Amino acid sequence: NILRPDKFIEGVNSIILENLGKEFTEYPQLNLEEAYLASSHKTPIILIVTPGADPLSEIKSFAEKKKIINGLIPLSLGKGQDKKADVAIDNALKAKEGGWIVMQNCHYAASYLSHLDKKLDEIPDDPKLPFRLWLTSMPTNNFPVTLLQNSIKLTNEPPKGIVKNLLSTYNKLDPGMFDEGLPNPQIWRKLLYGLSMFHAIIQERRKFGSIGWNRYYEFSHSDLQVSIEHLRVCLLYTSDAADEQRGVDLGGRRI
Repeated sequence: NILRPDKFIEGVNSIILENLGKEFTEYPQLNLEEAYLASSHKTPIILIVTPGADPLSEIKSFAEKKKIINGLIPLSLGKGQDKKADVAIDNALKAKEGGWIVMQNCHYAASYLSHLDKKLDEIPDDPKLPFRLWLTSMPTNNFPVTLLQNSIKLTNEPPKGIVKNLLSTYNKLDPGMFDEGLPNPQIWRKLLYGLSMFHAIIQERRKFGSIGWNRYYEFSHSDLQVSIEHLRVCLLYTSDAADEQRGVDLGGRRI
């Protein structure tokens, strides 16, 4: 009763903000470049994620930036995926161009992680081998200790606050996306902002759980990307998009 649990976190944040500074109350942006430089073909990169955070799209963008010829191979671990994961690693190691593998939902495959730890030890010491292994997992106690010790660890926390959510979304967008040759860039930018704002509000409502929803849905960053692409296609194939005064017809409504 003295500590007031409903005010405790806010109070601690205020004390840290006043005595240490604003940078200690904000989660830093995910820096994949630093993690990549510190990793190797035998040192995987582990991303500890929380609900609402999806680093796969950022890893894909980073792989394109690094011009990975074989691209990225995403695998969702779970029942029956152990052999597929081993085959993917073996193929990537044999390929001259190497490859990157992203193993998602590692918290569902605790038994396979011990096997993976031994498999990484068997990889030959070749510093020029362009192979990287990315692991994403929710917080769990089942991770092998040696695998954690021999890896680069990152946390991917979703931003808190509508403003930070919007900034995070826009930082992930390609700058060329704002003027990508659509019939009416002005309408496109407005709709893109509205969709990003909607995503930010949905993300902020996570703390209320299923309250106010017929059916709870996260609407993660991957969902936002799909929505943005769908919006772009709708604008591209709408005959009215070139006429700013007449607006755009989306879903039977005039915008």
